[in-house]
Amino acid sequence: MEFNISSDIFKNLEHYIDTLDNFFKKESLLAKLLSKEISCEFRNLNEESVSIISKMIQALNKILKDTNINPFFIQNLIISSFTTYLNTMEIRKKIISLITCCEISSEFDLKKELILTITNYIKAKQ
Repeated sequence: MEFNISSDIFKNLEHYIDTLDNFFKKESLLAKLLSKEISCEFRNLNEESVSIISKMIQALNKILKDTNINPFFIQNLIISSFTTYLNTMEIRKKIISLITCCEISSEFDLKKELILTITNYIKAKQ
């Protein structure tokens, strides 16, 4: 996983989230595996996988270098959002089909919402 880092924090963040979004789309079972591994503190991950996660945090740390924002917080927000969203697709379909009081759209762009949420968070902290 490669992260190109420029001087624009928001473009970097968008690229970072886009890269993870593409990765999760390409590796459909990764969300389930990652959720399980997170819950047991990565005890079953091999060194190569831990190294990849470490490089992701290093890239995010470079992106956030001019802020006082903890990269682990942002990483957890991104990864947790992707894994929860992808792991709950079927239950959300069932819930939406049962809701009669109001209309809830099944259309949702998680990547777009993450970019917007984290960008606004960073701007608010500056």
